[in-house]
Amino acid sequence: MKTLYISLLLSLFAYTLYAQGEWIPSGSTFSRPRTLTTAGQLGAIQKGVGVEPFAPLYSALWNEVQNTKPPSGNSTSSERRERARIAKNAAFILLMNRKMSGITTSPLSAEDRNTITTTLFPLLRDLNPEVESALNYTEWQWRSKELIDYLCAYDMALGAGVSEDSLATAREQLQTFAGNLYREATFSVAGISFFTTIKNNHALMTAAALGMAAVVMNDAGSNDPNRQPTNWINTALWNIDNLLWRDEGRRLSEPGVIAGYAEGPHYLRYASLNLLPFFRSLGNVLTTEDLVVEYNGSSSVIPNPAYDPNYDLLWKWIANIRMLDGLLPPIEDTFVNEGFPELALTGKREFVWPISATRTTLANELRSTVDMRANFIAAGIIPREQFFLRQLYAMPESGNLIFRYSGNPSFYFHMLGEHGVARESGGGHNQADATSFMIALGTEVMALDPGYVQYDRREEVGKAANHNMILVDGDGPEIGTPGAANDANAYIGDTFSLDYWLSFGSVRTAYRGAQIQRDAILLTGNVVLADFVTSEDEHDYTWQLHGNGRAGGDETSGTFNENFGEREGNWERNGFALTTHVVASDGSEDYRAESGVHEVDYDKTGEHTVMRLGSRGKNRQFLSAIIPALISNDLDIESNVASGGTTMIIRRPDHTVVTAAADTTFRTVSPIETDLPGEIRTDAQLALLSTDIFSDNHSLMFMRNGTSLSYNNREILSSTTRTDLAVVQTSTGYIGYCKDSGMIFLGVDYLPDDVQGESVTSWTILWATGRIAINLERGGYFSLVQGLSVDESDASKVDEEIRSIRQTDDHLLVETTEHVGKNFSLRLHDIVGREIVSANNDWRIPTEGLPDGVYLISLYSEGVLLDSRKYLFAR
Repeated sequence: MKTLYISLLLSLFAYTLYAQGEWIPSGSTFSRPRTLTTAGQLGAIQKGVGVEPFAPLYSALWNEVQNTKPPSGNSTSSERRERARIAKNAAFILLMNRKMSGITTSPLSAEDRNTITTTLFPLLRDLNPEVESALNYTEWQWRSKELIDYLCAYDMALGAGVSEDSLATAREQLQTFAGNLYREATFSVAGISFFTTIKNNHALMTAAALGMAAVVMNDAGSNDPNRQPTNWINTALWNIDNLLWRDEGRRLSEPGVIAGYAEGPHYLRYASLNLLPFFRSLGNVLTTEDLVVEYNGSSSVIPNPAYDPNYDLLWKWIANIRMLDGLLPPIEDTFVNEGFPELALTGKREFVWPISATRTTLANELRSTVDMRANFIAAGIIPREQFFLRQLYAMPESGNLIFRYSGNPSFYFHMLGEHGVARESGGGHNQADATSFMIALGTEVMALDPGYVQYDRREEVGKAANHNMILVDGDGPEIGTPGAANDANAYIGDTFSLDYWLSFGSVRTAYRGAQIQRDAILLTGNVVLADFVTSEDEHDYTWQLHGNGRAGGDETSGTFNENFGEREGNWERNGFALTTHVVASDGSEDYRAESGVHEVDYDKTGEHTVMRLGSRGKNRQFLSAIIPALISNDLDIESNVASGGTTMIIRRPDHTVVTAAADTTFRTVSPIETDLPGEIRTDAQLALLSTDIFSDNHSLMFMRNGTSLSYNNREILSSTTRTDLAVVQTSTGYIGYCKDSGMIFLGVDYLPDDVQGESVTSWTILWATGRIAINLERGGYFSLVQGLSVDESDASKVDEEIRSIRQTDDHLLVETTEHVGKNFSLRLHDIVGREIVSANNDWRIPTEGLPDGVYLISLYSEGVLLDSRKYLFAR
């Protein structure tokens, strides 16, 4: 009896040890399935497999599961990955319980299920759980994806009704696999381990795989800490949260703001192929409550990633920077022709859009690295076209400045200005691209960012000479390496957008002993660039544009034609054209057409022609216009260089004059230089005037870092402080933007009925000059509601009994008709109807202490209102 009692105690003790490490948080729901979907969602997904765009994806999966034989080998990465992929897809078909014939779906037969399980069970039973040591951690990018696929297959098989006993061996193998990965990832020597050393997408992928193992096998306790789900989940949650948002040495993004992902769009997607399935699974089993995480002897409270708004900011970054065809821009180490359809796993429609590219498809992208077709189908979100409501997307923390224009052709301009985390944490995936830009027209990239090629060949396309930026003595910032990012911070500075007509953004940087400011203007689908380069020493500066075509090319490669006598170059490809006109402030004629290299597909490069303009000196300005068009492009641009700066005339669609100078003393641009009737005078670093030359209406006015812009002897823009100021004429009046507080003065063609804006404190009309004076308490936007034209609003013109109102130092003198009798009064009200002052039988209204503003002057006789008149009072 005593022996039996001891045996029972030993058995209970052994069971307690074995059961250690289960992960069952409060409020959790661990039913099957729990990875790609849940039992509650299953019915809707089963119905959706026959609907576009899911039907062709599911049909392909069905055919592959029926006809693809798994590799007999199980040791190489390619063999192991293929076996895991087939297992996941087979289990998904089993869970969906649907087969396809053409476009028709029907339930699986018993024979179908038997065929699938005959394939699936051996793959799960015989999976290879071996994991390389941390010295060879780069192989874990494949091990982690392999483990996740097997975990999904195991979960979906149970969800499809397969008994746990049938998968007991698979469960043991999966626990061993996850335990081996955990052991190697946490193995520490003198406090140094994989997670303390590797701060990039590899760490995120490894952590996500461990987290997925905890979700799928949460109750798989063990007396071995390496095999305990609690350790897996704590390691996963802490390291993902720390690496993305908190790590003081090298975090990859910033919380609470659109800061992007430091390794670039591709590597965010690459890591997310592991992160998103894990996050989706967490959302399936847990509530929105924060999680208490025990890791390395400390306790932390971490938001559930499935509901953490910081991740939405990451996905919002992708949504904001995506190109017109739904693909990722090939910036940093991002491949050309790459999409991100896996964002459907977020379950949020705003992150799911169509892919309309000509060189890839939805199906191709879902199979490009990991086969995510089953995951995409299970997410159940049909991609819908999402329209951009703004022309300007400025994200200073992530370093992305984007102009969008919905014209014909549609237009996308993307300029880079990374600093801080966005640059410093990019490391081995950070290119030399400060102030570089790219342009896409429709589905065609016409001003190239060179792409990636592949990791071992990134230096072929990642240097400054490969980007659309200024070279200093033939070079720029250093390309990033695993040990260091590129060595040039860049900062997105002033930005604003006036709806359809005008958007502005600026990026500044410094490298190779020179300071560079690049100002970009989007003007009804055209881009104007003003580059200001300064240095204490002389340098050889090179302006460059990499276009998608080459000299002597054909329809496949695209073409380039030079017209350097007119300071122009033109690229044409697949029905689109891009023409640039560029001039240097010293009038340099050092124009060159040279060969460049860009990625055309994975591990494959192509050639294009780079247009370059060189100029030597200490300080230089490059002024350029970049004009997109459908072929053909009837361009009409001229440029001039004078001692006061550079001037460019763009005659399409309106007559636009741009003038730039580093010296911000007053300069005059003569009518001979502009074809305009009058001269332009300004002290702005950059000024722009767009007008209809036939009617001489000022449709658009802009000055950058200036106090005055005059045209034809009339000051049309001015400010009491040096600032950025822009005004655009619309069908209902004017809209404008001013960077700073202070008083601004506008010489416009219509006097307003009202001036509106959150920063507007007061406004008035200066009758002597016909200008509007607006007081701004801070920088911001304003609008002028259209009233009478300047010619129609002469103050001597009166209605009814009031003939005129004249202002003296201390009175308003009101002149009336002879019909007004002796017993009359004048009353002055403010704009809300309050009586401020009155005068009985006196034509003078006292103004001592009267604030500037809009007032209503009313004339009464014998208590009867005879007439009233709005008056703008300004001292």
